[in-house]
Amino acid sequence: MKYFGGCDVGSTYTKAVILDETGKIVADTTIMSKINSEQSAIAAMAEVCAKAGLKDSKELSYLIGTGYGRNKVPFADENISEISCHAMGVHVTNPEVKAIIDIGGQDVKGISVDTDGTVKNFAMNDKCSAGTGRFFEAMARSFELSLPEFSKLSLTAKNVIPITAQCTVFAESEVSR
Repeated sequence: MKYFGGCDVGSTYTKAVILDETGKIVADTTIMSKINSEQSAIAAMAEVCAKAGLKDSKELSYLIGTGYGRNKVPFADENISEISCHAMGVHVTNPEVKAIIDIGGQDVKGISVDTDGTVKNFAMNDKCSAGTGRFFEAMARSFELSLPEFSKLSLTAKNVIPITAQCTVFAESEVSR
């Protein structure tokens, strides 16, 4: 059996997955990213390989590195931007999907997907970390809730309360008042 892997080293979390030759997920993991992207990749791949029953990533037929720290995945056969990976991954999973919103730790991306799974166009926010994963973590902390609790609570909201601050630090202090 051949195995293939992906390691997405993001600014907040590092994700790794191993697929078999039929495309079935054999193992996956998500860990908090470390300060050093290479150490994040090594830790995530060690964990996912152990879950898959592999000694290490050398047993993979091919490995893609992606994300903010994609160039620091030392054992990757190829590095591809997360924008391209999102587009092709969504296309393979459901070719009907034509738009993706990626809320990452430091930015938010809107991606338009073409009929062949390539990126037609994309846009990123440029307002600090407002609206990103870090922002939602900070807001949950302000309300003394876990992120899953905060997410669930947001679905029951009756009123929209605008936050005028464009920066997570200022928005957090505005909410805490």
